[in-house]
Amino acid sequence: MKKIKVLVVEDEIIIGKNIASKIEEADSLFEVVGMAGNGKEALELIRIHNPRVIFTDICMPTMDGMELAHQLHQFYPGVIVVIVSGFSDFSYAQQAIKHGVFNYILKPVEKDSLAEILYDIRKSIVSVTHSMERKIIYSDFYNMEQYDASYYQIGLLCIGNLVYDATEEEVIQFYDALLGKIPWKEIVEKAVPEGCPWYLSDEHVFNQKVLVLKYEKSQVEIEKVLKKINQLLSEFLAEVTIHIVYSQNQIPREEIWGITKQLRNLLKHQLKIEQNQIYILEREKDYVNSEIIEIVKMKLKEYVKAYLKHGNMQQFLEDINCILIYMIHNQATQDSVEKVSIYMLRLLEFSKQKYDLEIIQNLQEELLKKIGVSLTANDLVENLMTVFKKFGRYIENWQEQKIEDQICEFVDTAYLEIESLEQVADKFGYNYAYLSRLFKKKKGMPMNKYITEKKMKMAISIMESNKELTINEISEICGYKDYRYFSRVFKNETGMAPSEYKEGL
Repeated sequence: MKKIKVLVVEDEIIIGKNIASKIEEADSLFEVVGMAGNGKEALELIRIHNPRVIFTDICMPTMDGMELAHQLHQFYPGVIVVIVSGFSDFSYAQQAIKHGVFNYILKPVEKDSLAEILYDIRKSIVSVTHSMERKIIYSDFYNMEQYDASYYQIGLLCIGNLVYDATEEEVIQFYDALLGKIPWKEIVEKAVPEGCPWYLSDEHVFNQKVLVLKYEKSQVEIEKVLKKINQLLSEFLAEVTIHIVYSQNQIPREEIWGITKQLRNLLKHQLKIEQNQIYILEREKDYVNSEIIEIVKMKLKEYVKAYLKHGNMQQFLEDINCILIYMIHNQATQDSVEKVSIYMLRLLEFSKQKYDLEIIQNLQEELLKKIGVSLTANDLVENLMTVFKKFGRYIENWQEQKIEDQICEFVDTAYLEIESLEQVADKFGYNYAYLSRLFKKKKGMPMNKYITEKKMKMAISIMESNKELTINEISEICGYKDYRYFSRVFKNETGMAPSEYKEGL
């Protein structure tokens, strides 16, 4: 994935630089390409750098953050805007939503909150970038031009789970098998009263549909239509959950896109795996419940610290399994499960252990893919644990590689002082047999043979460069207290006694 270009808009330079550095530290895929001191400067830099994401303060001279968000919403609708503010007043958040702002983060910017927002931005960009060509089904009565001045009702249906990457082959095949034979036009025609114009459009991903009805007073209610569609779909999707969100309001045509975006956001924050749901946009404004996430994050930090201290991978995996079950029992949303799963990987990523970031990124994508196709709670736990176990194997292999390197480095530098292999085992605090296996895996021979060969090479080098030294002196230099034992070892390795070798030089 290409770097995601970011512009930071902040009138206080030190704070702006701090935000910029935190963004790049939290996720290496994001690159801050510029900084502006107000909205007007930002608009000029946008034309130069063409950023995909804007992080902006609210209170700034010349043009404030809200006006900038309004301008971007009108003229750069593809740009993602995040408000960064010291004000927690909900009225600011409401105003930001009105201007199409993606998210709202409070100062001082915390690393965990920022990482979650960047993760959500990633998902949004991938979803939009890879969205399939939309298919739109119209009713026989629908004529767009005729209804330009009309009002509409909007609902969003999601079959199964939220999907992160619509190009993932496994996910495509999974949902093709579920949805391929659904007669959408026939179902909607049965659900909508005769004569009412409507159209059904694909959303960004293949398992979501947007239904738009022309508002006919006293004739049709979108809630009844959606429930009827749900009932008809259940005949084709017996064991698949269906999630419905809709707006109670009647809206003009130009607001359809904006309301659809709000419905999508509501679905993102409310969808629970294996639960049929119906949500009304106007009743769910305060839908973010972070309590369960914060509780789980605290436990995860404890478990990661315990693992890094004791190295008990089996216990660590059991702890993760308990967390997943706890979240499901406490009605956690898919979004919460995703955030906690990614958070666990990020804790390990930032643990100063120098794990391979590409492997962590691949595992993160695999986690999201598995969540997207886990239609039951049992499937969810099983599929996620498969990925976490894979990560566990990677960490154990990485840990072994690290220990191998440390052992080999120690042996290469201290081989003259090593009197027994147990001495090496005691230094590293591991079982002798375990260390011996790791060393042989790395060097291709047992540790004692490797040390002996190094000592014999050293002895030969000394004999060739210092012919005046006695066998006893050479023996001591090479780490042997008994020159007779040294002589036996030398003969076993070279086929001749040390004295014979010296005479032949």
